[in-house]
Amino acid sequence: MIHNPTRIYNGVPPHGMHEYKLRLLTRHLLEPVADRFNLTITSGYRTLEQQSNLTDASGNLVPANVKAKKISQHCLGEAVDFVADFPLACYKWMNENLHPWVMILYYRKTFPSHIHMSMLPEKTDNRGERRLLNIDGTYKVFTGSFPT
Repeated sequence: MIHNPTRIYNGVPPHGMHEYKLRLLTRHLLEPVADRFNLTITSGYRTLEQQSNLTDASGNLVPANVKAKKISQHCLGEAVDFVADFPLACYKWMNENLHPWVMILYYRKTFPSHIHMSMLPEKTDNRGERRLLNIDGTYKVFTGSFPT
């Protein structure tokens, strides 16, 4: 179940490509996950201004090197961030069952905190895009093992 589905579309220009892409993402990626896990959306569509003013949980601006390079898929209507009731199990299930997409499992210290999921611009199965991210910005490519 998606607890707050309207958050996905907050601020999206109506009846345009951004909304269309978010509906595709919801139908083909989020809904299958939500059939198995309870989800709470933390971020869907973002304007360029929102993207440039991202803050962490403490209210500090996120350093530029941690933010998305060039343009975020959130600004294109191609990405969503969410919290799952069992984030590690959710990440593993998504890794085995969903295509095409990019996914990042964020960690806060040693605990999984939330998941970023986005569509790829073209239909590919790029498993090199499965990543783990510690909140300090350190990326690890997902190899089937998780931080201890």
